[in-house]
Amino acid sequence: MNNSGEAVRRLLAYYGLGPEHLLVLVDDINLPLGALRLRRSGSDGGQKGLRSIAQHLKTNGFARLRIGVGQLPPGRDATAFVLSPFRASERDDAAGAMDRAADAVEAALAEGLEVAMNRHNG
Repeated sequence: MNNSGEAVRRLLAYYGLGPEHLLVLVDDINLPLGALRLRRSGSDGGQKGLRSIAQHLKTNGFARLRIGVGQLPPGRDATAFVLSPFRASERDDAAGAMDRAADAVEAALAEGLEVAMNRHNG
């Protein structure tokens, strides 16, 4: 996922779409577990997948839904952390976040990004 920009660029080109038609979902170690942050555009915030997409599209002008996975524990490798299973005590929060993320995507598609942002950020 860290190098997904080339695939995203090709996919948009294949369908004749611009970055304004893109919504990227990413994990975010800078957000508390379960928190959602939906934005129309913005920086990569250190997220390597977003950085790759922005580099290949030559813009940060695409929507993104960041899904909080909790802070990186000191001394822990970020990749290993985000790919590891959630602890038993975190599973309900993680499952709830996935359900809310799916609802946010559906709202963005059906009602527009602004409505989805107002309803699901936080």
